[in-house]
Amino acid sequence: MKARVTESYRSAYANPIAFLLGDLVRVGVTDDEYPGWVWVIIADGNEGWAPLKYLEHPESGDAVANTDYSARELDADAGESVEVLKYLDGWVWCVNHEGQCGWLPASVLDSFR
Repeated sequence: MKARVTESYRSAYANPIAFLLGDLVRVGVTDDEYPGWVWVIIADGNEGWAPLKYLEHPESGDAVANTDYSARELDADAGESVEVLKYLDGWVWCVNHEGQCGWLPASVLDSFR
């Protein structure tokens, strides 16, 4: 599915977290703005937001990843067209015309407003 970027967006994180299936992460607070996302600390000490659905037993404070994940956000300009690959709790994993993948908030895409 194609979507058009309605508002320019720039990534807020220079060093996004990533984890692999089976990795152990420390779970922190839940996101008030985007329910379904939690703050995590990965093994190398890097911190960032991750989908709660990608974690097993997060209520214990430690969780195990049930899939691979990257928190990479996609920089996009208003008017740009992107291909939507998946939607998850207010965020959309997209690929742009240069083949770069990353998350965009659904609120900046015409198909999700």
